[in-house]
Amino acid sequence: MSLAFPIADLIDRLRVTSVTFRPDWGQEQSGLGSGAVLTKDLRPPLWWGSFEGRQLTHAQAAEVDALVEAMEGSIETFFAWNPARWHPIADYHGATLGAATVRIHTVGGDNRSLRLKGLPAGYVLTRGDLLSFDYGAGPSRACHRVVEASAIADGAGVTPLFEVRPHICVGAESDAIVALIRPGPEMRIVPGTYEPAFVDRRFASIRFEAIQVL
Repeated sequence: MSLAFPIADLIDRLRVTSVTFRPDWGQEQSGLGSGAVLTKDLRPPLWWGSFEGRQLTHAQAAEVDALVEAMEGSIETFFAWNPARWHPIADYHGATLGAATVRIHTVGGDNRSLRLKGLPAGYVLTRGDLLSFDYGAGPSRACHRVVEASAIADGAGVTPLFEVRPHICVGAESDAIVALIRPGPEMRIVPGTYEPAFVDRRFASIRFEAIQVL
């Protein structure tokens, strides 16, 4: 039976103990003779992550090695999520959300806001929460962070418009399923960053960097 890509369980198998997960804005700065500093976008922002797992048994580390080799290093992709931010702040472990199917209700005309539906009544999204959804023909997987103080679902489970970053890409549509538990983008390992290491006779560690695929 052949493997399916993107790999879905790489982060689970890594048993992450140290993570950095943030947008890489793809910007450059240049200075003018007047002393002003200009900033320019060179490309769309992409989520970047540094993941490190410790205290893997050598058998567990070998499984991770095998998955990365199946991906041919940086050729194939995997679904990532941030182990430090894997559920909404106001919903510990997603207990309130339960089996609810959350969807996009409306994408704001400014491409930086949206409304969600299908939430439990009174459900709270808080500044710092992450969410993800698929969009486009590919499809691609978007990942966004809530930047408003809070967005509270009404009695019908619909939120007001609330802002997210990065901006929402063209192709995001109403009714797309939204992940609030283990949200994250599709990513590719950055070439040359995959580092398995021998810790002692029982344990190994693995670290790598990854960048979002649109």
